[in-house]
Amino acid sequence: MTEFRGKPLVQALLLSETVIRGQDGKNSVVNIFDRLLVPQFPATHQACAVYGRILDASPGTKFTVQFVDTANGRVVLESPPIVVQPDFEPRNAYDVIYQFFAIQLEHAGRYEFRLFADGLFLAHVVLNVEQHPGAGGSNR
Repeated sequence: MTEFRGKPLVQALLLSETVIRGQDGKNSVVNIFDRLLVPQFPATHQACAVYGRILDASPGTKFTVQFVDTANGRVVLESPPIVVQPDFEPRNAYDVIYQFFAIQLEHAGRYEFRLFADGLFLAHVVLNVEQHPGAGGSNR
């Protein structure tokens, strides 16, 4: 096994309703979105998933995701780490999947899901939140 300790490369980072891993090991990223309409604030978004496809990940690399309110820089929540297995072959792509529940949204604006590897920022995906009377947490 070759151990590679360079910076991992993010091939994809997507925000969706959920990610389903099939019996064949393939992932289905379901209902990708970047905008959320809510009827009022504060609001709670029940569930979403962040999917990352990573190249050049090394065994032992620790991935985390932060959900950040960009208006004030506050980290609203942080995921537990996902650690790349010791027997992982770095030449293969590595899938990072986080499922989040009951996300608190204090106001309209821009939020980000930020992906880190061993504390080093890699990439982010944006969530724009808007107030829309009559919306039921839709992302259309």
